[in-house]
Amino acid sequence: PANTAGKKLPGMLVCHGGGGMAHEGGPIAWARLGYVAIAPDLPGYGANDKMLSISRVTRMPFGAGQIIPPKPTPYVCVLFDAVTAGLRAFNLLEAQPDVDPQKLCMTGISWGGYMVTMLSGLLDERVKGVFDLYGSGFYQLEAIGSGELKKMDEADRNTWLRCFDAGTRLNRCRATCLLYSATNDIFFKPPSVMATLDAIPAGKYLCFGPNKSHYMSLPGGPVRWDYPISAEIEPAFFAHVLAGGNPPLPEPNAVAVPRDGKVLKFSVKNCPDRATGWFYVSWLPDQSRAWDARDWARLEAVPGSHGEFTCAIPESLGAFDWFGGITFTLKAGAFAQPMSLSTKIYRCGEGPAK
Repeated sequence: PANTAGKKLPGMLVCHGGGGMAHEGGPIAWARLGYVAIAPDLPGYGANDKMLSISRVTRMPFGAGQIIPPKPTPYVCVLFDAVTAGLRAFNLLEAQPDVDPQKLCMTGISWGGYMVTMLSGLLDERVKGVFDLYGSGFYQLEAIGSGELKKMDEADRNTWLRCFDAGTRLNRCRATCLLYSATNDIFFKPPSVMATLDAIPAGKYLCFGPNKSHYMSLPGGPVRWDYPISAEIEPAFFAHVLAGGNPPLPEPNAVAVPRDGKVLKFSVKNCPDRATGWFYVSWLPDQSRAWDARDWARLEAVPGSHGEFTCAIPESLGAFDWFGGITFTLKAGAFAQPMSLSTKIYRCGEGPAK
């Protein structure tokens, strides 16, 4: 953007998804919002027939084998190239004379979500805010390539996880992180996403969108596929973070109820006055269905005192998984946008779903 006032501007690193490439649309959109933005072309899991960068992976067949080779070493893996490109792009952004180094943020979709999660751990306090749309760490649980990891011998698997899994780095993350994910995602499934959330030390927020793969179906998510910024909530979220994060964002958390209880309950710390609460439940037959084959039904929440929300459990439901959350308007700077936040997914009467 034109910096006629001579002020330092916030910076934004924009990371593309798997099979994608660097696009100018995202950085231009962020520039119009007052950011200095950069979108690197990430070698390793991009559009090999279109990518702008040239590396040893340019002619490799596209697929999970690119990022999880049978015999990984710290350098013989295309993720080394991709993460290095991400780090160098961040360093370039940080070095710009009109960028405020105290206001650097990152956003990424899908594999780009993995990338910004990985970078947030490597860059620790240099990053202020992170938006991860559909990505995660903890590939060994239920994420793209988990099958390849399970086929490895233990030593090779541990090498890959130690060197290339974003989850192993998150204890160093100091950014405020927002994870938007999909209950039925075929690439980064809820167990990996929830483990990623748990590994972030503080300043972390989550929302699961029901009944979709790689799409956030609740307010605050994508409004159209050609939207140059990946999710509607992003401008307000980053404005809130860069303004100091006050008032604090809401934090929905499940409230334990007896296994034979007739209600579901969650509470929201810092709950906005006009928040709308909701629950989603997924019935579990005797033979549990895969995450991407689940059906999630919405149950309206009844607001109570002190940010609590409840709903009655239908008698016929049987065993089920559930999560709850709220939708509200986040006002930050010049923005007022719908935002949805949720609990993790729980099994009725138990802890987080596996």
